[in-house]
Amino acid sequence: MGNTFPTKDGSAQRDYIHVTDLVDAHVKLIYALHGDELLYYNVGNGNPFTVKEIVDVVRKVTGRSVPITLTPQRPGDPPILFTKPVKIMHEIGWKPKYADIESMVRHGWQWRAGPP
Repeated sequence: MGNTFPTKDGSAQRDYIHVTDLVDAHVKLIYALHGDELLYYNVGNGNPFTVKEIVDVVRKVTGRSVPITLTPQRPGDPPILFTKPVKIMHEIGWKPKYADIESMVRHGWQWRAGPP
């Protein structure tokens, strides 16, 4: 949604995170808790990718065509939205294992495609 954002290719930039990295952060948080303590962290990759970059990587990794439909951006959509996971990295030692978008997509595609 939108191709006129003030980003390098006009599409929105977002922070994508691999599901296993998200799970890993939650598990580390459970072990870091003490009693009724509450801990709050931003969890993400910390490096935004544009929607068009994601589509290009999916095409590359899968070898398949990925059709896209360009539509107007929604009112209020920010051009760039991502987290800086510095606090969780320093306080409990979490960091994403799949930090680059190609490894995220490749791992997801391998899972989806199933055993060879």
